[in-house]
Amino acid sequence: MSNLYGVIPAAGEGLRARPDSLTTPKALFEINGSPLLQRNIELMRDQVGIRNIVIVTGHLGSLIEEYFGDGSNWGVQLHFIRNQNLERGLAWSIYLSRERVEDYFCVILADECYFGSNHHQLTTGNYRQAVATCAVKRKIRPVKIQENYGVRVDDNGAISRLIEKPVRPENDLLGCGTFMLSPSIFPLLEEVYTADGYHVEFISFLNTLCKKGHPLLPFWLEGGYVNVNDRNGLQRAALQNVLLNS
Repeated sequence: MSNLYGVIPAAGEGLRARPDSLTTPKALFEINGSPLLQRNIELMRDQVGIRNIVIVTGHLGSLIEEYFGDGSNWGVQLHFIRNQNLERGLAWSIYLSRERVEDYFCVILADECYFGSNHHQLTTGNYRQAVATCAVKRKIRPVKIQENYGVRVDDNGAISRLIEKPVRPENDLLGCGTFMLSPSIFPLLEEVYTADGYHVEFISFLNTLCKKGHPLLPFWLEGGYVNVNDRNGLQRAALQNVLLNS
């Protein structure tokens, strides 16, 4: 078991997944009978050795909390925190987890699906030398990068730029929703919320840290990956799951 904490933001309204998300949070959308959130809890548990996980809920949060309870059925300890201000963005959900996190922590977004990934290698790198380590996939089509975020890596192997939903991706590197974060990120988030107002875009925030000289590193993600934004994404994830297990 590692000393890492886990944080899974699962607060969003899933606007692109409507009408399905009106009655079911995206985190409970199922891939072959297993909710997305359950898959990511098990991913943290089995590959990263995390047993202490914070889930930040919001839209239809009571359904998530009732389904998972204290986490004992999955061999983990779950803590739930409600995000009452969804319009403040993903960064706010991560910031809210500060009351339960005392050391480095792994963030995996609740609506992302991984297949045969190498998350077990997250803890073998130099993540404690960076304020943030971001999962990056190579050789990805531009349209996929446009839906997520782009990444530039310098000659020394450090991240030099992050671009949220780039109109014209500058390379074939896709940023994914797995992060290893230092607890020092909490006061930095507090500072930017105080200075910049109500909403903070998380990827843009990380890019600002990079510009200011805070070290950011890539984690080269392998295996299948689907960002489940809508029903089409759910179908792609289900297909990948079938192909992997066939």
